[in-house]
Amino acid sequence: MNAGEYFEMIINILMGLTLIVLIMIFFYMIYGEKEETPSPTKKVTLKIFRGISAGLYRFYVLM
Repeated sequence: MNAGEYFEMIINILMGLTLIVLIMIFFYMIYGEKEETPSPTKKVTLKIFRGISAGLYRFYVLM
């Protein structure tokens, strides 16, 4: 295994772990805390998360 293959494997592992963490954060935001009215911070966070996940999906599809 040369250096290129090694770093490619590390990058793939980090991308996979990042995806798992983002999914866990999403589920926590949806199912973790039950509030009567959604706070503005939660709305903004959901909007940012949706943008990030869409960007990651596009990046993953291009690879």
